[in-house]
Amino acid sequence: MALNDKTTPDILLPSTHIWRYDKKIGSGSEGTVHLWNHLDTTTQKIVSRIVIKNLLTTDAHIIPNGPAKGRLLQAYIAQKLAPRGATEAYTVPTLGVRKLTKWENAWRTYHPYYSAGHLDNLVHINTRSRNSKFLPEPFIWFLLHRMMKAAVAMDETLHMGSAAGPCIIHNDIKSENILFGHPGSLGKDTDYIMYPPAYLADFGMSYLTSDDESWRNKIRGTVG
Repeated sequence: MALNDKTTPDILLPSTHIWRYDKKIGSGSEGTVHLWNHLDTTTQKIVSRIVIKNLLTTDAHIIPNGPAKGRLLQAYIAQKLAPRGATEAYTVPTLGVRKLTKWENAWRTYHPYYSAGHLDNLVHINTRSRNSKFLPEPFIWFLLHRMMKAAVAMDETLHMGSAAGPCIIHNDIKSENILFGHPGSLGKDTDYIMYPPAYLADFGMSYLTSDDESWRNKIRGTVG
């Protein structure tokens, strides 16, 4: 059963600010995803938004040995691909992670909110609805460029200067796991400034390659 915890984010706010629950925005075999708003009670305006993912884990989700032993694998991978303060990222970062003590093998991760939605919704609106229209070709190239950059990062980030290092296998790349930021959010000097930048999300089924090639049997992901 998916963990559907809605406890307030454990992030301190100024005395006149509060966290207000917004809605559930997703669920899967390993957890649920919820949106919380950081609200200024003086102005009644939303200051920021944060996405919380709650998940139940097995031993396969936890790093078994090495310097990162005991850490949640998907959070470790996401933070390596998009470290705090990174100015260039093609994957959704994990802003924080902690273990939930009320449940056994339960974790919570924090992520930015991408209000522009995901690729599956965009394709539906522009190809299968009454208001359908062609997606601009430059946008498609921009999307593919950013996803190729994400693939290169998964291939190279953990090499640490050596070609013998492990690679990151996402294992669940699909249109619902490609999220969009706002047009212009990468800065005024970026290419394709009028289009929303894409980010690869959800490393919950990801794993690392290994010398014994046991990883080749870890075929999971979304059926179909």
